Amino acid sequence: MKSYIVTEKGMDLLTGLAAKELRRYLYVLGLELPLIVNKMPDSGNAIIAACKGSSLLESYGHVLDYTDLGEEGYILYGSGTGKDPVILTGNTEISVLYAAYHFLELLGIRFYLHGDTIPEEDCAVDIWNRKINIREIPIFKERGIHPFHDFPEGPDWWNKDDYYAILTQLPKMRANFFALHTYPENREEPKAMTAEPLVWIGKKEDCNKDGTVKYSYPVQHFKTNGNSWGYHPMKTKDYPCGVGNIFEKDCYGPDYMQGYEDEIYSHEIHEADVPAEKYNRMFNAYGKVLAETFSYAKKMAVKTCIGTEAPLTIPEAVRKRLGITEEPDKEMIQSLYEGIFERIKRTHSLDYYWMWTPEDWTWLGNTKEDTEKTIRDFSCALEAKEKVDAPFELAVCGWTLGPQEDRAAFDKYLPENMPFSCINRNVGFDPIEPKFQDLKKDRPSWAIPWLEDDPAMISPQLWVGRMRRDAFDAKRYGCDGLLGIHWRTSSIAPNIKALMEAAWEQPWNESVSEKICLEGYVGADSYTEEYPECKGVLNTARKGCSGYVLKLPPGNYTVCMVFQKCDAKLDIKIKNLILRDRMISEENNEICVPDIEVEQDTVLSIDFMVKEGCPAISAVTIEGATKNNQLAGNDFSRKINCGGTSWQDYEADLELYKKNGRCAPTGDFYRNFSVAEFGKGAGEKAADIFAEQDGNMPRPSRWEDGPGNIYCNEIPWDDMKKQYDFVDEFEKLGTLIHSAGEKSRYDYWNHTFQAMKRTAEIGCLWGSFEIHCKADSHESALADYKGLLRAVEELEYHLLMAVESNGDMGVITDIQQRAVTPILRQCKDKLTKWYSDLPELKENVVDKALRLVVPTARTSLQRGEDLRLKVIVIGGSEISPVLDIRYIGCSEYRRYKFAKCERWVYSLTVPAAELAEDFEYHISLEENGRRLVYPCSSKHQDQTVVIAD
Repeated sequence: MKSYIVTEKGMDLLTGLAAKELRRYLYVLGLELPLIVNKMPDSGNAIIAACKGSSLLESYGHVLDYTDLGEEGYILYGSGTGKDPVILTGNTEISVLYAAYHFLELLGIRFYLHGDTIPEEDCAVDIWNRKINIREIPIFKERGIHPFHDFPEGPDWWNKDDYYAILTQLPKMRANFFALHTYPENREEPKAMTAEPLVWIGKKEDCNKDGTVKYSYPVQHFKTNGNSWGYHPMKTKDYPCGVGNIFEKDCYGPDYMQGYEDEIYSHEIHEADVPAEKYNRMFNAYGKVLAETFSYAKKMAVKTCIGTEAPLTIPEAVRKRLGITEEPDKEMIQSLYEGIFERIKRTHSLDYYWMWTPEDWTWLGNTKEDTEKTIRDFSCALEAKEKVDAPFELAVCGWTLGPQEDRAAFDKYLPENMPFSCINRNVGFDPIEPKFQDLKKDRPSWAIPWLEDDPAMISPQLWVGRMRRDAFDAKRYGCDGLLGIHWRTSSIAPNIKALMEAAWEQPWNESVSEKICLEGYVGADSYTEEYPECKGVLNTARKGCSGYVLKLPPGNYTVCMVFQKCDAKLDIKIKNLILRDRMISEENNEICVPDIEVEQDTVLSIDFMVKEGCPAISAVTIEGATKNNQLAGNDFSRKINCGGTSWQDYEADLELYKKNGRCAPTGDFYRNFSVAEFGKGAGEKAADIFAEQDGNMPRPSRWEDGPGNIYCNEIPWDDMKKQYDFVDEFEKLGTLIHSAGEKSRYDYWNHTFQAMKRTAEIGCLWGSFEIHCKADSHESALADYKGLLRAVEELEYHLLMAVESNGDMGVITDIQQRAVTPILRQCKDKLTKWYSDLPELKENVVDKALRLVVPTARTSLQRGEDLRLKVIVIGGSEISPVLDIRYIGCSEYRRYKFAKCERWVYSLTVPAAELAEDFEYHISLEENGRRLVYPCSSKHQDQTVVIAD
């Protein structure tokens, strides 16, 4: 039976897009291509997509309740009789689009930030016999993402097509907000670096009427020959094992930075005379990207937000040109904000400009003077906004909500309509800031949980339970906005999905306690024992406990445990260090362990495994120095009176620790996710693995002058590898997967997990190598080095097999320039003192023409846009891939041949004039008897794209 999408005649962009999206996705699911019409058909199956008040809905008023739907709430209705249409409606155009995407998810499609998942198994598309009655109203007014600039894994490597692709996916996830941050210039050695080009700083007379700039200063986003954040500058062709072949340029970065390949990221910041116009072209090129991107965002009902840190950091070149030699006065600061706002006004649309409290505030705190300067900047910006009549609103954000003396302090000074927001402290390991609940009732407030953290940037991170919990807390604290800070897209897809879903509904919230548990003693049957003959902390002890979980800042510590004097023997595990057969006796009742590293997970776990006797612990003391994410730490001391109350500088004993005490349930989410991704055969088992690892993933990297550094781990690999048993369990599921799409998605996660395991092994082999070098055990050190080469080769293979997106390409760069190359160089330098001939890495770790990768895949183009495609042939090929393209539902394809760029990279542009209607395409390559295709699917072989009018 023929199917129809029924909409109003003369529909606007979003309703028209809803109709086109329904048509193409139903077609992909197996229906004959539906027709889009403007009146109800006499026969056939129909979906009505229309706003309240449409004449198409006159007959259905008795079943459509628009009460309290607001601007974005929507209704999905189907009688299930097989005779009536399915109705997708709301008060506004965007609500109809949200309804369409929700409806499509009911049919099995899943929408993520990196793309769509189309089910491989036959779907029940007989939707007209399915009863549907859904009303959805968002919990949070603002819902979206905060991609963070500074590393190659994030938006530093996005071009216009990448921004467009992300902005197309946001409404699919019923999100409406997109925000960016600008790092300022930093002239302090050794971490000096240029500012970023998102926001231009200058006076308004230095900006042309079209928003182009007359004067500028050194700015850049990440490129591979840069030295920011501890990266070792490299040419991509020098990456080991051939992985650099996925990059078409030696100095890789975004298109708008072309022409600046020779400049090192922070080199020019110290030069006395940088030409004032040198970076004009980069500002202007990126300004054009933002103009087109933010214009598109507005069409998609996505609000945009950019900003700088406060107090404003004035670039040295600007200070020199304006003659600023001292602390700038208020008039100068205001004039610069006027210039910033005027340039934005002339360059691109914008909804919010936010000012960030300094990053130091989260690590080192703030002074009274810091607070006063920040409030002064807010005042200057408010006056500047009024003076230039800026068409956007001002907002506050930061690493903290406000100063340490009172996180809600800014509430007293700023207009009530000015939104307040902040990211969670401690790179997300701290909960949502509770001071949100102390803000004025009518003040907009946006919570920003971390979807991932940068110390573990090179590894998969599963935080679904934490995302749900943070959304729960944001709701109870009265926030009306929920954004997620992140860099990558594909490998954190569950986290993004969970947060966006929790912005609309929280059916799991009844099982979430308002009390957050982050630490405590372990063992529900544990009890306190008193010792009247002893004084101080020895007066009490905790018996029967199996350990403690303590929340600490990252750092290096000495851990001491004081027991009651008795005869006992136990194994003690601190983090991953196992102390076996430790005796407690009358002569020895204290065990101290130095050099315990607490990483960015901010948790120290101490586990007791009792072998003999019944030990009773009286005190735990932690002494050492913190090691913050980006700044130097401080001396640290913490003392706990186990089983007792506070005494002198000892705090009282903790409460019972509850595992995942800051997490919401995840089982339902991962069952849904895994079955959709991997099919029913493997989905349930995969869901158990994901749920078990959520919030408990091992962390084989840490922050060392930059993100995701593989560290020298002196714990033997045999003691560490048990943490990665889940990787081997997941690998076994491959035999349960048969369809092409599910196999492709499974392979991505399998290789991602395997690469993570290899990074952990590399850290342990490096640690063993260093131990053997110190002991002059040359043959053992050489054996470790050979093991390192083997592990690196395996790592590079898995990285190439897992690359899908720009973020994955960034992970490859991160690992080469911050870990693999410097580690191997250090080891080789030591071995050459003893050996003249050393083994080398393989030049290539993959076969020819192994798979096709399209890092950026658009699913929607604006009319008049060209289709621009880049494809990477993993392993390389002597033959160019071809594109077969046709209008949706047609039988004949047109064929185009890709042009080779360099190495394994090919590109193709199909002119807009040849894309008059919605279309579908696939890319293929045949070589050595192997046929590679993109997209991988057993259900529908083509990538579909709609033309948005």
